[in-house]
Amino acid sequence: MKRVTLALLAVSLLALQMFAKVAGSTGSEGVGYLASIDRIGDGFTVLVLEDGHTFALPDYVIGPDAEEGSVLQIRVFLDSAATDACKEASLLTIEELVGVSR
Repeated sequence: MKRVTLALLAVSLLALQMFAKVAGSTGSEGVGYLASIDRIGDGFTVLVLEDGHTFALPDYVIGPDAEEGSVLQIRVFLDSAATDACKEASLLTIEELVGVSR
């Protein structure tokens, strides 16, 4: 079983290298990454990015059809409006705690 998992991971990593140029982008489309599923267990899915870095996400984020060796395309977007709203909410909370108003 361990050999099968390692073989799937090796094939997936080769596929990641071949398709890395397809996923990588910048600008309004966000930044794209390809990741291979290394293992699934204990409520988490461990992913390996094309550069070899690993990270885990809860299983519900990945979905029920995912399995070890699957390749995922991940897009990351910066949400400026949500960032600004969070900053404003934090400032209001600090002002309330300190007793200062603008």
